[in-house]
Amino acid sequence: MTCNGFEGDIDVLAVRADNDDFVAISVYEKGAKTIKGSTKAIHVNIWPHSTAWEMVTDDGWELIHRSILYALGQIPFDVVPQDKLAVTWGQIKASR
Repeated sequence: MTCNGFEGDIDVLAVRADNDDFVAISVYEKGAKTIKGSTKAIHVNIWPHSTAWEMVTDDGWELIHRSILYALGQIPFDVVPQDKLAVTWGQIKASR
């Protein structure tokens, strides 16, 4: 499950492998502009379908885990991605 058409200052962390317009994980930093103002805290957006949780791989859980730790201020954001992420959402999903 993904989302698109974000408004404001959003940072995209993961997209669908077959379409960069569909965001799987994103974040609004504290103070980021949104469609209705600005954020008062970090907001991590994770968009799995209700049945997708069962298909998240260990790599996917690690990405989710680190995103939440970052939002809680427990780890710094010190990775500067170049061009695209090393792992795509398609690679994260478990094969059936």
